[in-house]
Amino acid sequence: MHSRNVYTSLLDFEVLARSYPPLSQQFVVHTPIYFYHAPDLQLPSVSAVAPSTSTMTLHRGPCLTQALLKRDFGLELQLPKDRLCPPVPNRLNYVLWIQDIVTELQRTLPIVFRGRTTCTVRGLDIGTGASAIYPLLACSLEPTWMFSATELDDLSYAHAQRNIRANRLSDRIYVVRVEADTNEDGPHTPTTKDEIEIQFTMCNPPFYSSAAEITDSEARKERSPFGVCTGAPVEMITPGGEVHFVSAMVPDKQPTTSSRKFSYLGPRWYTSMLGQMGSVVEVVRVFKELGITNYAITEFVQGQTRRWAVGWCVDGWRLSDVDPCALHISILLIPVQNIARIANPNPTLQRLLPPRNTLKFDIVMGENDALGCLEKVLRSVEDATFTPDDGANPEGSLSSYVVSVTCDTWSRGARRKRKRQQEKAANGNVVNRNRIQMDVQWLYGKERSLFESFASHVARKLNSDDGG
Repeated sequence: MHSRNVYTSLLDFEVLARSYPPLSQQFVVHTPIYFYHAPDLQLPSVSAVAPSTSTMTLHRGPCLTQALLKRDFGLELQLPKDRLCPPVPNRLNYVLWIQDIVTELQRTLPIVFRGRTTCTVRGLDIGTGASAIYPLLACSLEPTWMFSATELDDLSYAHAQRNIRANRLSDRIYVVRVEADTNEDGPHTPTTKDEIEIQFTMCNPPFYSSAAEITDSEARKERSPFGVCTGAPVEMITPGGEVHFVSAMVPDKQPTTSSRKFSYLGPRWYTSMLGQMGSVVEVVRVFKELGITNYAITEFVQGQTRRWAVGWCVDGWRLSDVDPCALHISILLIPVQNIARIANPNPTLQRLLPPRNTLKFDIVMGENDALGCLEKVLRSVEDATFTPDDGANPEGSLSSYVVSVTCDTWSRGARRKRKRQQEKAANGNVVNRNRIQMDVQWLYGKERSLFESFASHVARKLNSDDGG
């Protein structure tokens, strides 16, 4: 579960029911519920007494979702009985990950586009559903964000519009009714008279390719589901399943008709949730076939439920492997928040992870000032520009620099061309040595070899006679 998720601790139903009285009319729970699952944590069983079996089956999920949204986010939500009821902790995980991505992009934006310090953040939710849960949650957390959203089901579209109006967010969330694709051309994006600038997309596609696949999936589960799935076929099934749906959004498979194109002046990350690990394998295979190396994989855990999300970018906007602001924080049971790479993946996911954008080097320094040595090395690199990045670490416990280079001027071959190869004079003096860690984060660019070569060059120079 995301480290900022408010549901990492146990949920007290009595307290929740007091804040949302309709919940107490549905059932009474005698033990708390844990949404966050730690490997060694034994989850208590949940006993419930409902007025009737039918009431518990039909209304338990929606009422709990409504209670959490009302208490924790001030959101009103109405759902039809025959459409999916979104679990709030799981959906919040996805939104918080998107927050991390946007924070990274906003930090990089003024570096790449000099003089432009920010841009209006607009997301696109593909298939928003009756709840419009992602735009509603995101806009409640981020008061300046805007959303466009699509929906092809008439009933879900009507309820999404109603929920947006009920929360007075019609000026920030724009829902478009689209038609189902009939030519395997990929999911529709909304069309308006004006071109729209989008920083990210979100999507929670139908998991399955057929009703038989749903039945087979349920039969393989070891545990009975906590609630009854109320999803309609349009929400659960799509031709080719979630792999085909997501693959159709990858750029080389995007339709080229102007009605589905967006122009944008800044970064854009495409993202989607996936319900099966096998789908992650297949989607990453598509990335590699198309030569896409700038992608991200994360994992969402809610109790016994595990979901994954993938993201990709066809430009040079890079994400940190983990949240750079949380590297020095250690929280019991909650790991440092990953962004582009899962921190402790299983062997299957380990093989799928993207190349690292954060390189770590152990530097053994003498008595000279470490930052002074670093600046000396950076000044020695022709064509390099660097500035302190105070915003990267507000608490001041770490020092950061933003460095820009456009070509290789530091390798041995480059130095020979310039005839600037320097020889080091041996120094027999004994000095005290201190070990520090240098993290080099790739913010923007398309040539990985250039980034890795530059980072290694700086580390070698710092380890060689204090950067001399």
